[in-house]
Amino acid sequence: MDGADPYWTQYTIVDAIAHLPFLQDFWLLLSSNMGSPHLRLDQLRGLTKISVHGMCKNYCSKLLSRLAKAIAQSPHITHLEIDLDGLNWGFG
Repeated sequence: MDGADPYWTQYTIVDAIAHLPFLQDFWLLLSSNMGSPHLRLDQLRGLTKISVHGMCKNYCSKLLSRLAKAIAQSPHITHLEIDLDGLNWGFG
């Protein structure tokens, strides 16, 4: 999946992932040649581990806003690792 994929493709994939009943770990790698993705990370709930790595150039604020919602909907999170455009955050 890359930024060149139509919106509906990206939405369908994330929607399918969000409906996995036992999903606890989520790992995302963004490539530097990716266009602006329409990843609805805010649909993810109940995660215990989240890792996001890569380059997000012009869409970091939108991505982080949706990621923040996923974190808020995951009260039992024990591990968070974010490395975007060389900026690192994490715990766990």
